[in-house]
Amino acid sequence: ALNFHKTTGPLIGRLALGEARDTGLVNENFKLGLGDFDPGTQQLTRKRYACSDGQRRSAIDLADTYLGALMKRTMEWVRARGLARCDRLLVSEPLAFFASDQADWLANYRKSLKRILARHATEIEFLPEPFAVSQYYRYGVKHTYVAQDKKYFALVIDFGGGTFDCSVVETSKTGDISSTGKHSRPLGAFSR
Repeated sequence: ALNFHKTTGPLIGRLALGEARDTGLVNENFKLGLGDFDPGTQQLTRKRYACSDGQRRSAIDLADTYLGALMKRTMEWVRARGLARCDRLLVSEPLAFFASDQADWLANYRKSLKRILARHATEIEFLPEPFAVSQYYRYGVKHTYVAQDKKYFALVIDFGGGTFDCSVVETSKTGDISSTGKHSRPLGAFSR
């Protein structure tokens, strides 16, 4: 959620909803608009979204504001804990577009995000959402079943904001997901 609050500036997440006078003008669900146009082209027909400050903005403008605020908060959290800044980002992408081979949409989505995130990281990579979940439990949580160096199959169920994705992910013999070959896509995927 993104709210262009008149006195405090852009608010994200729960704050955006909590401070909204009219929740109909809080921007949500603009992520899919990132793939509709090539960010390098000037298109007069590009969709614009009504915002709480009376302005109309494109999905790229909304995502830029949202991700800028998110990265600022993240970096404050990182510094407060004395952690080192990471220059590498892993971005998950909607399974529906990855699995359906909508190459133009996916290419535009990636270009848009790379353009926005370039000032926050030097290396930006993409994974389908089920793979990102699998990697999170392997390396972040270090869950016993998926942190081992052996081949496994994982059923990943994702209930999103009005969406449902279900995937079966197969890893390589070392437990990792490959960026090429047969392990680079879910074995089965369903998106609704």
